[in-house]
Amino acid sequence: MSSVPKLGNNRYLATSKGVNRMLNQLNGILAADNLSIQTVTATSATTNISFANGNFVNLTLLSSVINTITFSDFTVGTYHIRVIQPSTAATSVTWPGIMKKPGGVYNVTGSNNAYDIIRLVCDGTNFYMNGITQNLS
Repeated sequence: MSSVPKLGNNRYLATSKGVNRMLNQLNGILAADNLSIQTVTATSATTNISFANGNFVNLTLLSSVINTITFSDFTVGTYHIRVIQPSTAATSVTWPGIMKKPGGVYNVTGSNNAYDIIRLVCDGTNFYMNGITQNLS
């Protein structure tokens, strides 16, 4: 059994093995808590993420357009979004004004098939980005 390098407090280095292990652990936690990851696939330039279906979202972007994202059905809590670039024609995102980002900017990784994982904390009105892992594939 191979070991995954740890940073302490069970935080793993962002290697492909470490990321896969974290995702497997997350899926195990979600299954144990009877939670699910919802899949949202952009089919037009504007895509709404309804958090009524859960706080964990796989968001696949639409190629060749600027994806405008909106949020609905949210409450106070923590939310995770995995932003997945299409396999061709990687694209960009316009986030809702209620999503507050450090320095005011968050640009998704612009490579085909890449994905970013962002963590947001919602106070019931605004979302505050408090964690991001970029350029995974």
